Amino acid sequence: MTASGTLAQNSRDLQQQHISAEELCTQCLAQITAGNPSLHAFIHVHEDVVKEARAIDEQRARNETLPPLAGIPIAIKDLFDTSHLPTSYGGRAHGHAPARADATAVLRLRQAGALIIGKTNLHEYAFGTTSENPHFGTVKNPYGRGKIAGGSSGGSAVAVATGMAPAALGTDTGGSIRIPAALCGVVGFKPTYGSIDVTGVFPLAPSLDHVGPLTRTVDDAAWLFSLLTAPSTSAMLRMSAADHPYIPIPLTGPIRVGIPKNHFFEKCHQGVNDTVQAALRVLASQWLRPVDVSVPHMDVLPEWQRILITTEAYSVHAKTLATSRALYGSDVSERLESALDIRAPQLLEAQRGQAMIREEMNRLFDQIDVLVTPTVPMTATDTGQSKAFLGALEVPVRSHLNRYTNPFNFSGLPAISIPCGWNAGLPVGLQVIGAAHSERKLLSIAKLFEAALSSITEPTSTRFHKPTTS
Repeated sequence: MTASGTLAQNSRDLQQQHISAEELCTQCLAQITAGNPSLHAFIHVHEDVVKEARAIDEQRARNETLPPLAGIPIAIKDLFDTSHLPTSYGGRAHGHAPARADATAVLRLRQAGALIIGKTNLHEYAFGTTSENPHFGTVKNPYGRGKIAGGSSGGSAVAVATGMAPAALGTDTGGSIRIPAALCGVVGFKPTYGSIDVTGVFPLAPSLDHVGPLTRTVDDAAWLFSLLTAPSTSAMLRMSAADHPYIPIPLTGPIRVGIPKNHFFEKCHQGVNDTVQAALRVLASQWLRPVDVSVPHMDVLPEWQRILITTEAYSVHAKTLATSRALYGSDVSERLESALDIRAPQLLEAQRGQAMIREEMNRLFDQIDVLVTPTVPMTATDTGQSKAFLGALEVPVRSHLNRYTNPFNFSGLPAISIPCGWNAGLPVGLQVIGAAHSERKLLSIAKLFEAALSSITEPTSTRFHKPTTS
């Protein structure tokens, strides 16, 4: 297998010695060398990963028992602490020295045998949806170099889409895994709130922050989720790609799919809507049984989400912002300072609203198996573009990109974005949402959808291509 292979394929080929870990890491580094100068996917590349890979190969040659991800390179969003690589959080105000300890999720991956190939670029401090970073460069979409990759986990999505790494870790506070996954044509999975330990991840808004994987397939996302949530190290070491707790299961009978009547297909680019509707027709011709649903409180949820994310982010940054404001990009500093206009009664109302919505939105799944929406209301916009037209409607790009993803951070429900087609040469994502802690069912349905939609999405062998530097 090559650098464009899946985690499962690479694991199998490494075990059967069809490829060495050194060869795999060298291929990924070659992709980074070719594409990163123009794509800005990585802030820091771990060149010594080849030496670490060589040590894995030597262990394998001695027939030593190896952990499940042994020799597989994985990229890490530079919001996670790493003890051996610089950690900047995508900004300048906190320096860039290695952390004293790995984030829990990073430690888990290391224990599973993964090799950390580098730290990926992001929207500054994860507080934005475009990954236009004033310090480390704008992350560019590999399907259109003048286009955004989405954010805030833009570098992680681009790394996976272009074969710089078979998988990556990201964070998601308002859509930051799912948005770039949709815009770059990969899989992005945000599990139920609290499922993956966020210790050692620089916070944006703690009541909304999630950790999750970006991968090439639903199977790979399920495997990484199992490894990251294993009850013990010994249990994790037994979890192969073919045998783990969240492996998607075969499904029979019609799947009750909720189609929102409100909010989620509104203010949507016509090309995105057409692509998603075409995908739903394919699914309906097989097992999908559509159920019209109304998602509760969508008239107030976006404003409550804005209040929570802004006030919580300001509380994280207040001291540093007061002493080092010049080190922040203007868009982030202005968003942080907008918290000063929010009054205590507004914050209390938003906090009470979140508790209510988590309960009420979860009850939707008494009548449906999953909910589906477009992941993003538009395809990738031009870098630097502040406004977009959806027909005659003008919308702000940065706040509109997370229109369909925000509600599932606020409610804490698990959600996954899978590729579902193309519009004008740019990827479109389908968001599939499940009940709280229904990850195995959600991933199983997402895998079924992924297979069914292969007829209208570009084949894996060509979708993940070598980036060019032009």
